[in-house]
Amino acid sequence: MLYYPDHVMYVETDMMEFKPEDRVLKIESGAEVHGWYFSAKEKPKGVILFFHGNGQNRTSHIVEVYWLVKEGYDLFAIEYPGYGETDGVPTPENTVQSGHAALRHLMQRNPNLPIIVYGQSLGGVVALRSVLDLKNEVPVKFVAISSSFLSYQKVGQKVLSKSWVTWLFQWLPWVVLSDKYAPKDLVKNLTPTPLLVIHHKQDPIVPYQLGLELFERASEPKQMWTLDGTEHNQIFTGEKGLLLRKKFLQKLSEI
Repeated sequence: MLYYPDHVMYVETDMMEFKPEDRVLKIESGAEVHGWYFSAKEKPKGVILFFHGNGQNRTSHIVEVYWLVKEGYDLFAIEYPGYGETDGVPTPENTVQSGHAALRHLMQRNPNLPIIVYGQSLGGVVALRSVLDLKNEVPVKFVAISSSFLSYQKVGQKVLSKSWVTWLFQWLPWVVLSDKYAPKDLVKNLTPTPLLVIHHKQDPIVPYQLGLELFERASEPKQMWTLDGTEHNQIFTGEKGLLLRKKFLQKLSEI
């Protein structure tokens, strides 16, 4: 119900202007996860830690944030167990362990470089929980969450409610899914880290209502950008996306 990983290489790194460095991190379970690190040409303004969604792997989702490297930010796209080059099976626990490892890695490698976290869809849940777990260990400058939610159980129920075929099974996520590693009861503790929530009002995958709930339950300082569209995850693509890139860069310059 949650994870749809694959091992396909969706982009050829030889064709990229900024070539990624493959970094392998050991997570708390002892397993190893891969990540791509992109370095800006000049002295970086900060490093963006990117958590991708539940399908495919980092090589397909990287296009959503790759443009930030050209704007002067380092970018680290972390993988989860079972995705891409990383062995194993994804779970709510080990995806958060990937987040822990990535945050600690960035802090240890360059402690003076501001850390900015961006999570999309399921990656937003993982990102938030990771940041909250290590709040007193790894300082994060800013968190941006797009097309996401707070509860695995609730998003499962919402998905099943959309079709008459599965409508009668809306109770199932409350039985088979756990919110033990979800951020729903902790998001109020994000202060003083600023939070930006971005969500399309007609998102066909994760209902806007769940993004709004995330925003409302979070602590200040926070801001929500409600977008008029039917896209899921595609925040910075298309004509409107190009305008939103400028707005996002302005936001980053203010933190």
